[in-house]
Amino acid sequence: MNRLPDILKAAERRFVKHGTAKTNLEEIARDLRIAKSTIYHYFPSKEDLFLAVVKKQINDYLTEVREIFNQEDKKFPDRFKSYFYLKANLRSKYKLVYGIMMAELNEQSIQGERDLTDYLLKGEEQLMKLVFFAYFNDSLNAPKDDSPLLFVMQTNMLPFLNDLYLSEAKSGDLSLLQKMLDQFEVLLNSLNSY
Repeated sequence: MNRLPDILKAAERRFVKHGTAKTNLEEIARDLRIAKSTIYHYFPSKEDLFLAVVKKQINDYLTEVREIFNQEDKKFPDRFKSYFYLKANLRSKYKLVYGIMMAELNEQSIQGERDLTDYLLKGEEQLMKLVFFAYFNDSLNAPKDDSPLLFVMQTNMLPFLNDLYLSEAKSGDLSLLQKMLDQFEVLLNSLNSY
């Protein structure tokens, strides 16, 4: 019996709720009512399990981005707005992904986390290339080749800006978030003119 999906799910719940330092393999095994050796069958260490869980969250995030832009019943500006909201709420929805990005910003990430950050950026850049191709739909107006990467890098600041500005504002003040989202829409519209 393949226990990998169950182990990843249980570990994700533990890592999100308690953090990496306070989570141990015994607790994950107990949650699943399996022996700890079963976890070791799939992962040589807690760090390897953690990195696998983060990669799972990255893949879930990229799938959600893909689904947002595949909503052909919505206009592109509405799809981008959904994308911006997803990015702005990364901390609550994909807490482990947010954590490795924060560690990277603070230069405290380990090699495996840096590799996953690169994996995330490359995956998102590839998605944005496809989105930009469809959005601009005209080679004369298409943005430059490095625009998708630039766009991804700039929008990756959204969750951190959101935390910074909204923590200083009144709780629930969405006007600041809306202003940030409006700025990214301006950025999007200016990509073909730089």
